[in-house]
Amino acid sequence: MRKTTAWYYFLLGAPIIVVATVIIDLLLFGNIEEFAKENRGIETASFLLLFYAAVGFLALAPDRGFGASWHVPTVLFMLAARELDFDKKFLADGVYRAKLYSRDNPVLHKIIGGAVLFLTFWIIWRLIRRSGPGWLRALRNLDLWAWLMLSALLFVVIAKTIDGAGRKMRRLFDVEVPQNVSNVLVVAEELMELGFGMLIVAAIAFWVRDLRS
Repeated sequence: MRKTTAWYYFLLGAPIIVVATVIIDLLLFGNIEEFAKENRGIETASFLLLFYAAVGFLALAPDRGFGASWHVPTVLFMLAARELDFDKKFLADGVYRAKLYSRDNPVLHKIIGGAVLFLTFWIIWRLIRRSGPGWLRALRNLDLWAWLMLSALLFVVIAKTIDGAGRKMRRLFDVEVPQNVSNVLVVAEELMELGFGMLIVAAIAFWVRDLRS
C-alpha cells in the first residue's frame, strides 16, 4: 500500500468497523433496543475505533508514534482500555478514584494505580507541551485534521457532561429526571463517544495526509 493512499484506506476503516459491529451485535443479540447498553454494540465500536486509531497512528507514522509523539498512540490505547472499564476491573477500586488510595486497599494496587496516574499526567503534559503548539497553529491555518480534533474534544466533553445526568441532578439539585429522558441521555452519551472515536480516526488520517504530502 503506497503511503500516498494509506491514509485514505485507514479513513475508510472507521465506518467499516462501525457497520460490522452493528451487524455482529444484532446477529448475536437481535435486540436493537439495548444496543447502547454496557458491553453492547456502541461501546464495543467505540473501543475498536480508539484501538484502531492507535494502531493506525503507529503504522502510518512509525517515526512519530515510536518516537517523539509516543504519547499520542499511548493515550489512545488507554482510552480504548477505559471503554472496557479496565481502569476499574483489576484493582480494588478505580485507578482514577481517591478511594483506591485513601482506603485500606492492597499496597500493590495502590502502586499500580499510582503508576497509571503518573503515566496519565505525563501524557497530558506532553500533549499540552509538545503537541499543543502545533495543533493551535494548525487550527489557525484551518487544517482539517486540527478542526476534526477540536470537534472530537467537544464531543467527549459533552458526553462526560451528560454521563449520569439523572444521578447528578438528583444529588446536586434534588431533581428527579424522568426515566425516558435518562434513557435518551444514555444513548446520546454513547453516540457522542462513538463520534469521538470516528473523529479521532479522521483527524489522524488527514494529519498523515498532510504530513506525507
